Amino acid sequence: MPRRRDHSPRILALTATTALWGLHAPTAALAQDNYVAEANQIHRPGAGQQDAAEPLLKALGSMDAPPASIPDAPTALLMRPGDDGWDEALAWATAPNQRAVLSTLREVTNPGDPHVFSLPYGLDNTPPALADTGLAIDLGEPPLLAGANFVYLDALDELFALVSIDAARLAEDNDGEAAYRLIQWIRLARMVADQPMSVEKSWAIHSMRLGVMRLLDVFALHPELMDEREIVRLVRELSEDEIRVERILPPSGDRTAMEELVAATYTERRGPNPATFGPVLARLMSGGQPLGLFGEASYFQQVARQQANWFDTTEKVEAIYNDWEARWSVPQYEYIWTQQMERRLIDPARYTLIEHFSPDLYPMIQDRLALRADLAGARMAISVIGYRRGKGVWPSDLAAIRPTFVDNIDTDPYDDGGDRNIKQFEILEYFVPIRDQKFGPREDPHPHRIRVYRAGGIFAGLESQPVAIDRDAVDGAIGVFMATLSSQSRNAFEGVFDQIAQGFIELGLTRANYGDKVRGDTDGKIKAMLVPAQTSALMQDVATRAGVPSELSDEDYQDVMLEELRVLFDNNDFTAGLGIVRRGERLSPEVAQAGLRAVLEAGAQSMITLVRKLQPSSFGPDHFDIELDDHNFVIFARGIDRRADWAREVGPGAADYLIWPPVLTLLRSELRGERPMAAWDND
Repeated sequence: MPRRRDHSPRILALTATTALWGLHAPTAALAQDNYVAEANQIHRPGAGQQDAAEPLLKALGSMDAPPASIPDAPTALLMRPGDDGWDEALAWATAPNQRAVLSTLREVTNPGDPHVFSLPYGLDNTPPALADTGLAIDLGEPPLLAGANFVYLDALDELFALVSIDAARLAEDNDGEAAYRLIQWIRLARMVADQPMSVEKSWAIHSMRLGVMRLLDVFALHPELMDEREIVRLVRELSEDEIRVERILPPSGDRTAMEELVAATYTERRGPNPATFGPVLARLMSGGQPLGLFGEASYFQQVARQQANWFDTTEKVEAIYNDWEARWSVPQYEYIWTQQMERRLIDPARYTLIEHFSPDLYPMIQDRLALRADLAGARMAISVIGYRRGKGVWPSDLAAIRPTFVDNIDTDPYDDGGDRNIKQFEILEYFVPIRDQKFGPREDPHPHRIRVYRAGGIFAGLESQPVAIDRDAVDGAIGVFMATLSSQSRNAFEGVFDQIAQGFIELGLTRANYGDKVRGDTDGKIKAMLVPAQTSALMQDVATRAGVPSELSDEDYQDVMLEELRVLFDNNDFTAGLGIVRRGERLSPEVAQAGLRAVLEAGAQSMITLVRKLQPSSFGPDHFDIELDDHNFVIFARGIDRRADWAREVGPGAADYLIWPPVLTLLRSELRGERPMAAWDND
């Protein structure tokens, strides 16, 4: 029986609590129609385009609930034919309502019949037939963009589970349509990325990444899924001209939502409006739950007196979103990334509205960068497979796949072009284990080993028993240290951070050279700087709690320093402060405090990494190792440290960013106790 989504209880709760807190303020104060209209005008179908939202959501509204064997999309990602629960999953995926959804997905993502996904904000702006599905975007009462309920994204997650199961079904029959099913998903997620709110864009970017990884996973499980000619066509479907990742715009709807929220809770040219500030923000924070509303309203009424005035608040909102837009498409080696992000400079006590309702967009910017690497790597990897299918051997290098499969070899999105006036960007790294590796005169050729870190990152939720690390003790120790330092002097933060930054400058440490510098630290100057008296007690405390021997070896200290520097150079709080000191400018207390906290956290993280190495049982198996011979190939990006290291360590937080073999495939094999990439043993 088709599922019916009924959200009326939520609407009733919002109505009741709105009346309870007297939100019947003057109409002019809460009339937000102009802001909602602005958000709804941002993305409309153009000439020759059709709207994909209405037909797709109507079909989704009639989908049957997934069986118990598929409680979520991650389970569907890992499931293969023959697994426990597969028969139920297959019956669900092939039932009429689900076939209708997949047919609609195919229609709205057909490049020959252009569609856009344009779902309006607010039930009053939604066609009745679409509102009846229960998947429209409800803004609550009073209707505010900041209160948008994106329930349709949950339905799309169920669609991804369906797509994944159907792709597995098709691939098992060696039907190349499996790959196109995932291309359709990637295209749909790309459409959703044009919606103007960050929640939608973030979901879309993440979903595109999962789609690309599942696509590679299908090829990893089925080496003969397509022949050379079919792969040529498929790779064209993944081109930048088709996917247009570079044209994903910043979430302008978030700016509009914040401007609307300021208008709803502030008196123009004055400060917080006593009649609306507490009740409106309480409603948004409580999610319409009456009991939670009391506590939230009391909190916001108390902090209203501490808030910045209307002028400062509106200027801060503008500065934050101008900053995000300026950074959106700027490579992270550019000057702007040495400056602290406006969103992270706010005083939470004075800008409570921004703190609670304006999300930090930096993770989404990073996710978009990773998506670029995923797509570029997928084009290269599938082309390499096509070359092998046509010629029976692996290409000697990536240049060999031109022009049959691609017009250009993709550059590494993580590469910064080097320390040159004229940037020279490197392509993605490719090699065949054993064939392309050098061995010593007395060393026998042997398989290449890759260590895969699996905790967190895009694969969070895929583990049957997720690895988790309790950081409360570490964070508490850092908090005590920061409080103690603050009590010693008014300028303690600035002084300590300036000393650390000057040490980096004097020792010539940069993102590009820190590895060589640490390995050549024969006089111990870098070690002395990275383990000063202020942090040695904290680091030893972390080690003691985890059972690490009190006497660490030189190699242990080197590992600690390398990890600490890796984390620091990827931390914008630290690099922004370092840039200010390098230019001879004055540090503000806020920047110095943030930079110093980054140093302490990097030190703690480096110790945790060492603990994982020395006492893995303290934290559980957060990684696994694989070995690959010349039956396979490797494609990877340089990752967060911008250096290529043969993909020796990959996964969340590791040095290199692995694209092939797919981490999803390797993770599934590890969880099942199977030999990784076994399908390629005889290829």
